[in-house]
Amino acid sequence: MSAFGRPPVGCSNTKLQQPTMLVKAGSPTTRAPCSAPQRCPPLGALKEESLAHRGRGSALSAMPPTMEAVQPANGSSGCVLVWFKNDLRLDDHPGLFEAASAGAAVVPFYCVDPKVAGQLRRIPGGVELLWGALDCLRRGLRELGSDLVIRVGDAQGAVRALAVECGATVVAAHDDVEESLASLIGYVGDGLQDEGVRLQLWKAPIWEDESYVDDFAEFQKGRGMALEPLPRPSALPEVSPAIESGDLPDVTELRRLLDAPTSSVVQQAVNKGFDPLARDCSPLWLQFAAELTSSPDSALQAIREYLVGQQRGGPTNGKSTLQELIAYVREPRLGGVCFSAIFSSTMLLGLVSPRLVHKEACDVAGTSYLPMGLFGANETSLNVLREVEMTDFHAQAARMSYSSFSNGYSLGLGVRYWRWKSGHLMEYVVAEPDDATDDTPAILLVHGFGASSFHWRRNIGPLRDAGYRVFCPTLPGYGRSEKPSMRYSQEVWSEYVKDFIVEVVGQPVVLGGNSIGGYMSASVAGQNPSLVHGLILFNSAGPVDPTYSPEKGGSAPPRNPPPKIVVDAVANGLLWYLQTTAGRTLKSLYPTNPQNVDAALEYDIMRAGTAPNALSVLKSVFFLKPPPPLNYVVRDLYGGPVLVLQGVLDPLNDAGDRAAKLDSSCPNVEVKLLQAGHCPHDEVPDEVNDEILQFVGKLSIDKPRQAAVEEAVV
Repeated sequence: MSAFGRPPVGCSNTKLQQPTMLVKAGSPTTRAPCSAPQRCPPLGALKEESLAHRGRGSALSAMPPTMEAVQPANGSSGCVLVWFKNDLRLDDHPGLFEAASAGAAVVPFYCVDPKVAGQLRRIPGGVELLWGALDCLRRGLRELGSDLVIRVGDAQGAVRALAVECGATVVAAHDDVEESLASLIGYVGDGLQDEGVRLQLWKAPIWEDESYVDDFAEFQKGRGMALEPLPRPSALPEVSPAIESGDLPDVTELRRLLDAPTSSVVQQAVNKGFDPLARDCSPLWLQFAAELTSSPDSALQAIREYLVGQQRGGPTNGKSTLQELIAYVREPRLGGVCFSAIFSSTMLLGLVSPRLVHKEACDVAGTSYLPMGLFGANETSLNVLREVEMTDFHAQAARMSYSSFSNGYSLGLGVRYWRWKSGHLMEYVVAEPDDATDDTPAILLVHGFGASSFHWRRNIGPLRDAGYRVFCPTLPGYGRSEKPSMRYSQEVWSEYVKDFIVEVVGQPVVLGGNSIGGYMSASVAGQNPSLVHGLILFNSAGPVDPTYSPEKGGSAPPRNPPPKIVVDAVANGLLWYLQTTAGRTLKSLYPTNPQNVDAALEYDIMRAGTAPNALSVLKSVFFLKPPPPLNYVVRDLYGGPVLVLQGVLDPLNDAGDRAAKLDSSCPNVEVKLLQAGHCPHDEVPDEVNDEILQFVGKLSIDKPRQAAVEEAVV
């Protein structure tokens, strides 16, 4: 079963005084236990269900309460349980700050649970960094007169049990947006309500909530001055000696506790990761993890040294480990060193808040962030500001996604988020039938260049209604997924799809893709055939060469990209062209039914082009190496059943000829020609949906193999 369950309980969100916000848990709901989460509701009900259970949207217009919001109801008795998750810091921590300001007893708490920190086991030095962060947090709390209570096991039960043990009337926790933690928070809220305990959620945006809108360009125009980070509490009350503090497991035990049971099928898929950095646990990363957590101020000092050193172009005050990592991850085509490549794990664990990094970058640059723009900043500061601004904007946009937009997402798609790799926030859409079980087959659909999960809007409902779980992830760099400064490539996108199958879907899938998403899907199937029951290609990208053989051709060498100034100029020109001609360009790809290019689709594509780092994706096309032919991938590497749904009116290539070559050279391929253009799934959805259902109906779903894969995400 997927580790991701139904959305959390309702919240009537209310803000604190600037710049923090607390969110009160709402009315109780009926819910299955956390070990057996409910499936997603019918597609048509997803909008209402999202509002009813998440209550995200109401926070955007609520009036802030006073600092006493976290004070126990009876004044002097009771306490506030501060539940740490991915916010392992003392500075700019609204939950801890408000609890201390209220004058109540405070119990800081962390639970070692794979649902909270399991992804760290696949990040270089991630487990070591978590151990160091917890040890550092405990030492810092003890210096303030408090302590960190540590428990091991199921966080849902641990929070409830500790709240009862310490007599808490309030549990304060960060308002996480990724589905795994948001769902866990919902279950915790249900349990706390049964005990008469309030769950209050906080967040720490860089700007006022009222500044955030769905469109980044509009957001930039309307935001005001950045909010000041909160100070560290000067002192905290002692944790009652009657409450056992608990031992912090050592690194070896911590890694074991975070490891989920893994079947041979999943281990095979995980071991075939494309990005060596994601599997690298070199001494550099381990040493850096130790340095980041040597004291409560170490992470912020490292970021400051990074800013100063990069600005001067020289050593950063003797931080040789940091300098070695900078050289290790330097990426010339991205303009030098990417902040997130060094500090993404730091930000993921919340050792430093985005708005504190934002303030440091402004301070180092000797400038300030004014409503109309940034003045006087150097390139390094600008790059760091863009990174944290992107992280902050996507987190706020994710919270707004759980309410409603004025665009096509108001159709009721089940928008969800998960964190990939070192914490990049990625969007996906899911719809499941009411009676879905562990054995319900899953269909995963991958969009093409410039699109997002929304492009499958005309396919999700009919496939769900036919009895299938339907997942539509948005690739990194597109739509409402983050656009981190990274080396975008076929390998990166293929790894993302594979990781999504393993970590989110939790079972083998029928995998389909359009355009470049088709080639990514074929690559995943070729690299991990055990995870793909069947493959569907909708006008897939990728060369078709029936004469190709790896013995003769081998791997194609990378292209020599043009100079950076040319790449920048062309990418900016292409972005401008797409933003100004999106509707006209899209309609040329829909020759049979151009009316299907509606305002919602245009908005979805144009909106993504204004998001932070959108140019990075466009620049990536200059660095993509020529891939192996599509026919070789689907025939020789994958070998399973393949359905090609080809719009023969595609203006981008000779689609009919490509389909004929695939048909003649690949005995495992079935071709269906459609009177449509480049996006047949959205142009002639009824025909496409019928063909998909016929194809999937003929597949033999190996249920024992499903169960084996599901073990990876329990």
